[in-house]
Amino acid sequence: MRTHRLFVALELPDAVRGALAGPLEDLRTHLADVRWERVDKLHVTMQFLGATAPEVIEAIEVAMRGAVAGCRPHALQLAGIQGAPAPHTPRMVWARLAGDVQGLTSLRDAVGTALAPLGFAADHRPFQPHITVGRVARDASGTERRTVAAAIARCAAPPGVEWQVLSLALFESVGTRDGTRYVKRSEVGLGG
Repeated sequence: MRTHRLFVALELPDAVRGALAGPLEDLRTHLADVRWERVDKLHVTMQFLGATAPEVIEAIEVAMRGAVAGCRPHALQLAGIQGAPAPHTPRMVWARLAGDVQGLTSLRDAVGTALAPLGFAADHRPFQPHITVGRVARDASGTERRTVAAAIARCAAPPGVEWQVLSLALFESVGTRDGTRYVKRSEVGLGG
């Protein structure tokens, strides 16, 4: 049976992607040990679902509508670039988020609670709102990771673009000859 590799995420406005493009291009030119995400693929992951049977997708969409019914739109903004989870020896490169982070956390928790009855375990780790922009090579040495950290520290912060979170989307990760692309399968507006 064919499965679909799915995740629930916030789609980013073009202004946010545009604000990240400059700082990320600067980092790309200096760091070969990082696999960078394409700017058009950037998003805020709310819950990764993984390989999912086609017959479950409609129930996921119903659960998402229920999760967002009590959530109101809220404002977020870009708040800089950092290495994660340890800034001095990063495995990933993140664009941090600020603004109504509590509203975003509540939304993420509501999504996890709504999807749990469908067999998708909610993530109970503390939520750190971010946009993953790059992944450091798995085999990078400690020295290479410190070089990445130093470049991030010198990187100009992206403009603090603010935007309203108005909806949540279900995406499918589709492998192609040119790499992975994300296809939006459905979208639900906050507040029902």
